[in-house]
Amino acid sequence: MLEKMGSFLSVLRKAKGLSQMDLAELLNVSDKTVSRWERGKGSPDLSLIPVLADIFQVTSDEILRGERINPARTSPEDLRKQDQVSRKQSRRLLRLQESRFKNRSLLVLGLYVTGLLAAMICNFGFLRASLGFFLAIFFYWAGILLEILFLNMAWTGALDESFDSKETDAYKRSVIRQARYILYTGLLLFAVTLPLILVGGPYLGLTAGSWFSGALLTGGIASLVLFLFNLFLSHLLVKKEIYPLEAGQEVRYRANEVLKRRLTLIFLPVLLVTFFAQALVNQQLDAARFSSGTSFADFESFKAFMEKEEEADFQSDPPSTNIEYYDEEGKLLAEEEALREYLFDRDGQVVGSYLARNQEVVLIKMGPGRNLFPIQVYSSQDLAQGHRIMGLINVGFGLLYLVEAALLLAVYYKKRLPPQRTT
Repeated sequence: MLEKMGSFLSVLRKAKGLSQMDLAELLNVSDKTVSRWERGKGSPDLSLIPVLADIFQVTSDEILRGERINPARTSPEDLRKQDQVSRKQSRRLLRLQESRFKNRSLLVLGLYVTGLLAAMICNFGFLRASLGFFLAIFFYWAGILLEILFLNMAWTGALDESFDSKETDAYKRSVIRQARYILYTGLLLFAVTLPLILVGGPYLGLTAGSWFSGALLTGGIASLVLFLFNLFLSHLLVKKEIYPLEAGQEVRYRANEVLKRRLTLIFLPVLLVTFFAQALVNQQLDAARFSSGTSFADFESFKAFMEKEEEADFQSDPPSTNIEYYDEEGKLLAEEEALREYLFDRDGQVVGSYLARNQEVVLIKMGPGRNLFPIQVYSSQDLAQGHRIMGLINVGFGLLYLVEAALLLAVYYKKRLPPQRTT
């Protein structure tokens, strides 16, 4: 069948006085591509069929059949057979076009995976979470834009009215469905990578646990937003007749849309309550709540601890003895002036001053009393356990989001009207 179409194209081209290169330039393809068509080794994209028909002053149906049609000299039986051939050819071209779209979408998925791997390498390998985030975003959005371009190419190829409407509608449904999955995957990966930008500096990285717990939160929120957006998009595509419904499926579609809206109104408050509960827990609790630290009942013991020469836990290099200190204007400061810190009570009165030489200290919490004592001091090692517990709490909330989303889907698939089986 491809050979017949190819031979017909060759005859039309020669009758028009065009070389393969001339035709290739008109279609913005290579002359080798035109040669493959004419030898029956391939077929034009669906989007090029109407263009070829316009160039050669024939119909798209004649291009698909590979012959000229003369209704006056053709019997009804021959016309019926020719119509069957045309339909079969159009189905084959639609399947080929859909296969090309799937293969191009695999390229987009490859870009997604590359972006995620780049983020992981920058974060875990070089402690550059922010750099990993921006690299990932570049690949994600490049993939999303490519998918939109591929969708437009695939969609344009199915607009010719000479194709069978039933086959064309099935093709459109399949292409839109696949494009949705690919685009939503890119947006969900964007949300999962979002915690990397929240680390607070360009030279920091997230631990696997912190990233996972943050990704559960941002991914859960993104999933909810995409679910609601998909409801709106589905309604819009059907209303505008962009997404054609299958024959006899209008009642099923309307009923399922009502079910989706009802379930959304039921589960959305539950998800919002979970979200605000998580925000409240993170606001009221911190890593220090689950850490012991070191307690001081008076200022003298606190001062002695703060003025000890202690290096930070993460500092592996030996301490330098030639440290210079400068103010904001670049003026050289003495060590005592640079390290001097003051402790104020709740009335703003100075309790005392000390030299902040102890670099292990990362957090100081004042006591509930009026004179601020007892004072609790925490090192990074003290807070490590607290950070792990807070991470587990957020992971628990993330799992709760997943359970609620799974329950929503389970109820929907249990209550929905299933697709009608054709026999």
